[in-house]
Amino acid sequence: MSLRVSIFWLILMVSSSFLWTILNLNIAHADDETTSLQSQESTPVVEDNITPLLKTALVCESVRNGNCERSTVVLSVEKKQVFCYTLFENVYSPRVIYHRWYHRGELTTQIRLKLQPPRWATYSSIQLREADKGPWQVEIVDETGRIYGILRFSITD
Repeated sequence: MSLRVSIFWLILMVSSSFLWTILNLNIAHADDETTSLQSQESTPVVEDNITPLLKTALVCESVRNGNCERSTVVLSVEKKQVFCYTLFENVYSPRVIYHRWYHRGELTTQIRLKLQPPRWATYSSIQLREADKGPWQVEIVDETGRIYGILRFSITD
């Protein structure tokens, strides 16, 4: 009886550890692709028919410890920087997405970001200047041009 209980607890501990590893959230920034806990060098980007799910997309004043801080739709130019934060689930293979930043309808910046399985959060940012006041939007797209989401916000005084 004691041996069965020991085996049961051993199986339970191994299963829990395995699930924790699978559900681990990996975070990367556009400028720091080495932050990932998984090696990106050994996994080439592969196209397949399974589309990742955009779970969260926010415009933020900052990103700290992989989390969006102070999501907003109106931001003062005095903040000097704005962030686009995205969280994808159901990422079955490495992918590339883009954050396309538009000011007054014109594409100003396109930032390439990598997604890694199984769940991945990433963000991009731009520096703000006086000339950047007005309406903005960020399109979240993949390499084929599929639009996952569009965020709209304004920069004010």
